[in-house]
Amino acid sequence: MAATETADLAKAAEIFAEHGFVVIRGLFSPEQVSALSEAYDQVLVLANEALAQATAPGKPPLRTTTRTDGSANLHVDAGGVRYDYQVRKGVTVEQALADPSLDRTLELLLAAHCGSAHPTLEALGGKSNPDLLALATAVLNREVLAEGVDEGEAVKMTQIIQQAHFKPPRTSCAFPWHQDSLFRRVHHGDFVDVNGWGSYCNISVAIDPEFKDASLGPEAGEHNGPLAVIPGTHREGHLGGAAGLDAKTVDASNAVYPLMQPGDALCIGPFIVHGSDPNASATRWRRSFIFGAAVPAAIQNRPADNGDTKASLGMSWMCERTAPPPDTPCRGWVDDVLA
Repeated sequence: MAATETADLAKAAEIFAEHGFVVIRGLFSPEQVSALSEAYDQVLVLANEALAQATAPGKPPLRTTTRTDGSANLHVDAGGVRYDYQVRKGVTVEQALADPSLDRTLELLLAAHCGSAHPTLEALGGKSNPDLLALATAVLNREVLAEGVDEGEAVKMTQIIQQAHFKPPRTSCAFPWHQDSLFRRVHHGDFVDVNGWGSYCNISVAIDPEFKDASLGPEAGEHNGPLAVIPGTHREGHLGGAAGLDAKTVDASNAVYPLMQPGDALCIGPFIVHGSDPNASATRWRRSFIFGAAVPAAIQNRPADNGDTKASLGMSWMCERTAPPPDTPCRGWVDDVLA
């Protein structure tokens, strides 16, 4: 077992603090992974239906954002979920929508607040999943309690991310080296590390096996875009100010590929530098289930919602012990943590 892996959650916080990440093998059971896979198939259908309805004649233009690699993201809000599509670099949004038959022009990247799309994702991606809460508890703060909090007691942990990520075969989507602190708006003072090792964790659970180069066996030379991390970079704090770090300047000579297997969990903090390449495999998907939580005191500012549903900002309240009613508009920052 590698130094960054453990089966003992009691050791997870120590590893997390030292390396900036920790790997828990087999956090989800094979039955849970199978249920996630079936749910993801249905989310794909829902996403494409939502896209078709949102782009029908007479509908207002969809919101778009520009990624660091120059490509665009197209955002579709439907049924309490925000579906993010990537528009291939070099193709305009207008071209992609006008001719969806263009190969790999428009691809689903993620579904934010995905529990609203499928009950399995809600059940496995929030407060009803003791395994996720236990891992988040271990790395966020030794005093955080995942269970046994009395009614009315101060909130101990706030879940702010629940996402279904998709990386289909031959996708052009890549995520250059980055830190999640950029999306927590550390540079604006909206998020402050109050416990000394990040005060935030992003837990990615693999649904499909991850492969890189020779590990593919018969498909040697191909890979399905596994996530890579650079150990120790979390000690440098937030880099690059409002723009984030420049991926071209990152020294990736000691990058680590955990190569997750179905059910494995990779837990990273906000300052660890990480990223992933496009999926070069002709047949293999790379899908992951994302849970993000923070120490409440770290959240210094929650800008007012723009009036849309909470899915527009991707915020989840599920782990707050004093959660507002389900229809209450969410307050928070844009949930654009991508892996």
